[in-house]
Amino acid sequence: MDNQQDDELQLEKKIENAKLQIKQLLADLLTDDYLSFLSVPTSDSLRKIKETDDLSRLVSLRRSLELHIAPGEEQRRLRNPQIIFPMFKEKIVKLIVLIDEISIQ
Repeated sequence: MDNQQDDELQLEKKIENAKLQIKQLLADLLTDDYLSFLSVPTSDSLRKIKETDDLSRLVSLRRSLELHIAPGEEQRRLRNPQIIFPMFKEKIVKLIVLIDEISIQ
């Protein structure tokens, strides 16, 4: 196998791994702990993506996800943000990174 084929195979594996991680993150984000941090349109979109397995739609949600973790967002959102918000933010940042990985293909 030449290097190009090997590189393509590695990229394919990386993208598949990213997709699996995205599915897990979506499952996590659509739990009661985090739903209150998401706007209704965003949570509806994420739920639809999870149900249909259409990860390509995530790319268009990227900007909305970024806005959910913008500075000051945690103050606007919830009763106890200092505990849950950092975990939520970490998951959103990871989701954005994974979206970038699968959209490079």
